[in-house]
Amino acid sequence: MTQETHDALLDAAQAFGLELPDTSAPGEGYVQANGLRMHYLDWGGTGTPVLFLHGGNQTAHTWDLVCLQLRDEFHCLALDQRGHGETEAPKDSDGSPQAQREDVREAIEALGLERLALVGMSMGGLNTIAYSGRYPDRLLAVAIVDVGPTIQRKGFDEVGNFIRGRREFDSIDDALEYAHQFNPLRPKAHLRYSLLHALKQRDDGRWTWKYGQPQGEVSKEEREKQAQKALQANEKLWEEVPRIPCPTLVIHGSESTVFHREDAEKLAATLPNGRCVTIEGAGHTVQGDQPIAFADTLRGFLREVL
Repeated sequence: MTQETHDALLDAAQAFGLELPDTSAPGEGYVQANGLRMHYLDWGGTGTPVLFLHGGNQTAHTWDLVCLQLRDEFHCLALDQRGHGETEAPKDSDGSPQAQREDVREAIEALGLERLALVGMSMGGLNTIAYSGRYPDRLLAVAIVDVGPTIQRKGFDEVGNFIRGRREFDSIDDALEYAHQFNPLRPKAHLRYSLLHALKQRDDGRWTWKYGQPQGEVSKEEREKQAQKALQANEKLWEEVPRIPCPTLVIHGSESTVFHREDAEKLAATLPNGRCVTIEGAGHTVQGDQPIAFADTLRGFLREVL
């Protein structure tokens, strides 16, 4: 982490009124998993390992403010998932949860995490369900953040339109204005910090998302076909939900257009050991919009079940 990004992290914490005894940067490393070189952050700590999985078009740094609050009690790690952040993209471009669960499995093994809690948001939450239903033996607890096998199409399209809406920016500040229009719930200081990790600067000086998208125009018909394929892959995860035996917390953002309260309640009721909670004032990216409430909620859950 550069001095610029570390200073931006402290600005983001200050925007939420967070007073942190330890603001040191995380360790970083790479593991080989499922044929990919995968990047991770290690925030340290001697407690139970907690591995965090981010959402689409995000990076492991989306969890930084949460990990800063929890690392005095848990060993917090966060993984850049395939094609995101500093992790390689697969040659076949398969981003389904069924493919990514093998990334998660091999990354957990490569990190030497024998027993852990797994936390995933949006895309990472779907990958968490896919992994936890198929490979539950190492898991002590699971948290699934603002996502489930069935999501709201309106919110799904809104997120996709935001990512596709603009691929290039003149500056970080230009990207910040675009992101703040989409998510006015978030303090600009935190949005700016997230963008420093989600964007990369090209040789011509302009900025673009690190998360790669296919080049060229995609027709409306093809985009709909891709959306239906993704939603169908997600729906198949209902088969995995009843196979997750450990205590599982479903976290929902009160302002989310992707995942509604009734969706969270249905998922929690289908889980063998599930419960759900709503965090007020949070949209889809709950950990970014309300990092203090999110960390408090997750800490209380982990303390109870661990």
